[in-house]
Formats: sequence, C-alpha cells, structure tokens
Amino acid sequence: MELIPILGATSSGKSSIAIDVALATGAEIISCDSRQLYREMCIGTAVPDAEMLLKIKHHFIQSHSIFTPLTTGDYEREALQLLKKNRHRDHMILVGGTGLYAQALLFGLDDIPDIKLGIRDVLEKTLASEGLVKLQELLKIEDPEMFLRIDFQNPRRIIRALEIKRSTGRSQSSFFTKKKLRFAQRIFIIDHPQEILQSRIDQRVDEMMSRGLLSEVRTLYGDRNRYTLIPDTLGYSDFFPYLEGRSSLESCVACLKKNTLKYAKRQRTWFKKMQNTVYIGAPNESQKILSYYNL
Repeated sequence: MELIPILGATSSGKSSIAIDVALATGAEIISCDSRQLYREMCIGTAVPDAEMLLKIKHHFIQSHSIFTPLTTGDYEREALQLLKKNRHRDHMILVGGTGLYAQALLFGLDDIPDIKLGIRDVLEKTLASEGLVKLQELLKIEDPEMFLRIDFQNPRRIIRALEIKRSTGRSQSSFFTKKKLRFAQRIFIIDHPQEILQSRIDQRVDEMMSRGLLSEVRTLYGDRNRYTLIPDTLGYSDFFPYLEGRSSLESCVACLKKNTLKYAKRQRTWFKKMQNTVYIGAPNESQKILSYYNL
C-alpha cells in the first residue's frame, strides 16, 4: 500500500486536489487536520463540502468531539490502525495542514524524556495571569526555532514547547530526528506565492461568513472556558471581541484574515523542514502528482 501525502498551507486547495487524485487512484482520504476532525467545528475549520465527502470516503473528518480531544499520539495510533485495515489497497491519500499530525504519521513520534514536575503548572499560571502574549514572548526567547514553526496562537502547543525546553535544555524541534519516511516515497507540498495565498484566504473567510460562521461561533462561545479547543482554534476566538462588544464585526473579519495568513506562513515553515518533499504549484496540480506514479 502506497500512501500519497498531499500537504499545504490553509486555503492552498489541497482538499480538492486530493479528491482528484483519489478519484484517479480509487483511494480513500485520511485527513491530518487537527480541527476538521471535530464535529462541533464545521464552517470555521473549512471542512470539505458535502459533495466532496460523497465522492470519496474521508477519515478523521467530523469524527471526534471537542469534549474528548485527540492528542497527537492518539492521532498517530488511530491513523496507523486505519492504514493497517486498508493495507489491501494500492493507495491511500493523506491530506491536511497540521504539521505535527503529518509528522507523527509519516515519520513517527520521537521519544521525549519525562517532563519535570511543576513546569506545566507554572506555565498554566502564566497563561492565566499574563495571557497568551506572555507565553509567545517566552517561547520566542527560549525556543526561537519552535516559535517559527508552531501555531503560536495555540497556548497548548506553546506550553508543550516551553516545558520540553525547560525540562531537557533542548528545543522540541531537536527531538524531530531524521527517520525513514513511512508508507510513502515522497511528500507533496501544494504551494502558492504569498499574494495568491492571501487572495485565496480572503475569499475563503468571506465564504465562511456567508455560510454562517458567526452563528457557529455563537453556539460554541458559552463553552469557551470549559474546552480549550474553542479559544485555541483559528476562526473562533477572533470573533470573541465582537461577541463581547469590544470590536466591530468588520474588524474581527479583517483580524481573522490577517491571522490566517500568519498561520499559513508557519505551516509553510514547518513543511520546509520536512524530508522527501516535492513542491507542486498551479496549474494542474493533481495531474503533476499522478505523473509521479505513472497514472
């Protein structure tokens, strides 16, 4: 069984490209998006539309609940089990933009030494008392490599990077050792110039708003303090200032577009660190990928 990884920044068009490749190969699709797998988050996570989902069977799309969140280790284990069940197939496709999830499945997780007791509690208190900006400042100083790679709007990821650094004296990135690529020969990265990506992001956010993103945010807003996935997810916390009367809706939409581009830049930085990558640009991306397999 050959796994075809199709990765890329948000709004790069990788989902539709994966559909085309799946139709040509008879493959099913495994998502490696750490937010699209939650059924409570649909519009804001840009889940593939119903037509796409009907064409090809997708895994890890709307399959879990934010009330029982999936860790990276959980994802690796469940995805490996899925690949084992489908070993009779010629191809499976991995598509998404969450670097950690892709890294876990494609190369395996690295063993990280036990974290010293109390470090996480200290960082959690810092988050509660001084906010996310303080954690971002600490990460930029203590582990600049991970600051450039991870989603720095996600406090859980920042806390994890800081506790590893403080416990081991090493950057979390140093534990991403070079390993043999599993199940695949190469990793395809869908990439566009920044100005094109910005245009695609702006269009996607406008489409999300027309589909009812604000209403979806409202339904989750009341649980924001109970479930950290809600405020940690791009496209949801961006509208909290509007719901709290602190900002206009137009300002929040503009902020989401800006933050999404920042996130896309970090995704691109992550993928640049990966091995065995092949960059694919427009047009005819799916045909370019299929040509590598003589299909």
